[in-house]
Amino acid sequence: MTRLKNTVLYLVSVHLIALTMFFFFRLILFLVNENYYDGETFGQILPAFVYGFRFDTVTSSIFLSIPAVILLISLFFKANKYVIRTVSVYVSIVYSICLLLACSDIPYFDYFFKHIDSSIWSYLQQPTFVIRMALEAPVYLFYVVIFIVASIGLCKIFSILRKKFLEADYEGKISSKKDVLLFVCSLLILFPLFLAGMRGSFRIGHHAIRISDGYYCTNPLLNQLGMNATYSLLRTSMDKEENEEIQLIDERTAIEQVRANLHIDTDSLLYISPVARFVPQADTILRKNVVVILMESMASHFVADTTLTPFLNQLIKKSIYFSNAYSAGIHTRNGVFATLFSYPAILENIPFPRNNIAVYDSWPAVMKELGYKTLYFTTHGAEYDNIRAHITANKVETFVSEENYPPEEIRNVWGCSDDFLFRNAIPILSEAAREKNIFATLLTTSNHPPYALPEYFKPRSTDIDLQAVEYADYALQIFFEKAKNEPWYNNTIFVLLGDHGEIRGLQTKDYDVSLARHQIPIIIYDPQNEIAQRKEFLAEQCDVFPTVMGMLGYEYINNTMGIDLFRETHTMLCFTSDNAFCCLDSSDYYVCRKNGVESLYHFREHSQQDYFSENLQKSTLMKNYSCSMIQTAQAIIKMKQTKLK
Repeated sequence: MTRLKNTVLYLVSVHLIALTMFFFFRLILFLVNENYYDGETFGQILPAFVYGFRFDTVTSSIFLSIPAVILLISLFFKANKYVIRTVSVYVSIVYSICLLLACSDIPYFDYFFKHIDSSIWSYLQQPTFVIRMALEAPVYLFYVVIFIVASIGLCKIFSILRKKFLEADYEGKISSKKDVLLFVCSLLILFPLFLAGMRGSFRIGHHAIRISDGYYCTNPLLNQLGMNATYSLLRTSMDKEENEEIQLIDERTAIEQVRANLHIDTDSLLYISPVARFVPQADTILRKNVVVILMESMASHFVADTTLTPFLNQLIKKSIYFSNAYSAGIHTRNGVFATLFSYPAILENIPFPRNNIAVYDSWPAVMKELGYKTLYFTTHGAEYDNIRAHITANKVETFVSEENYPPEEIRNVWGCSDDFLFRNAIPILSEAAREKNIFATLLTTSNHPPYALPEYFKPRSTDIDLQAVEYADYALQIFFEKAKNEPWYNNTIFVLLGDHGEIRGLQTKDYDVSLARHQIPIIIYDPQNEIAQRKEFLAEQCDVFPTVMGMLGYEYINNTMGIDLFRETHTMLCFTSDNAFCCLDSSDYYVCRKNGVESLYHFREHSQQDYFSENLQKSTLMKNYSCSMIQTAQAIIKMKQTKLK
């Protein structure tokens, strides 16, 4: 029967085109990340593309199953042009979306070193912002153009296939016994093929392909190369609801372990929160201002390169510098949350949800109770990441954002440049400091693509990524030079830290769950006590609040999961990378991915070798530590124990 043959040919043609498209973008991803290869042979690289074929087949088979059912059922009737057009439109839209994700995935992967997954839904709550960011960054714009051109071509090809195969025979239909027999025989062939395609395996009784199946070697790029963005987004979205409740470990067990980790020996019934502990007043109180500067994407390896950050390096020479410090997550919102609220990132959960604004014994709240004026400055719009509502609900009195700046200073989607942020903030800080002590947070963004560096800045680097780092350092220098002239300067403790790390400019191999995107500098500078102290022990963003409070000497209740680094130490610490949680001690780096794959690396040796199976005892210890910290944080937030009164 001609229509049956043409229907099969149409479905096969669409599937082959989809596989070709996925392969093409996987090849591009492979080629643009050549720095992640170190002598791998063709035989070592080939499995990534084999796994890619399987993942691509699953993705395409899932999408093709709907038109396949419709077209096969329609064979019992005369061809209907509306049904055919509907199927054709469906195919064009679905695979154009796959094409869009494939185009977007390359710059996304370059920045996050992971494929697009369910974490992007938090960005898409602000579609205008995302569109502006894509249009303003040259690299994003390049892929936007590729998508537009390729999608037009793709839809044209699908239109040709529709006319050639589906509209070739309007009259034919299944009517005779011979036609029915041929149809049944075809189903006996097509159904197992579709089923195997949707499972990614022909093996009966074997599990359907999982994200973890793509991990086959020690190279972090090859382990992810097989995945395509569409499957990654579908799979992780199916596994996650926004801020879903996680269950990593028994809640009561987790809390007991955390209390032990934080050395809390007070009666657990003393406060409603299991982590709350009283911090007595020191012999001497330093009633100083506190200015926190959260530096966008400021990774430790940037600071290690003195040619990129000469000002920061000079500042380190007269500051307390935590050189072994880590961010709570890989997003700015995680950095803000961990620094000001001192709670860890809870996997992919959004710390500042739209419809659940919680109050905490946060750093701003504690400072306000101590009589400080609390302020927050950012370059971009106030509603980005829902930060303003949560920040102001937690006792930040003055919130300064893009809406407060003159239009001519707005350079791109990230708002104003860093040095304008600083120049604009200084008179506001000075005015506030006339009345009382100030606690201020300034969030920079110019070191995040798309870049819009001021024309008056003259970088040394030719690489735009490194130019942005140079400019971030330059803007900080401008701030300190101007702040020095203000009466509040000498009575201020300045805290500078990265909101998260970065893989740009990294000279050594990283892991698939990037360590470089977490390692950050933490610098504490007191103009009245300029002394170089380099601290090599483990530190994290959650510790900044209690550590500075310890320096000031105030009495307060620490209802957070951070510690005072001058009085306590971490044997290990944990952080998350959206769908993976990690643990670090002085020598080892443990990773537990949401897909079930666990690894243990000797990161001090920059080793890519996975020692998980050789050291299960250590891996279990680090896993339990991470699970207990994350589970306890969720429990405290869920039970509304983040605020004692």
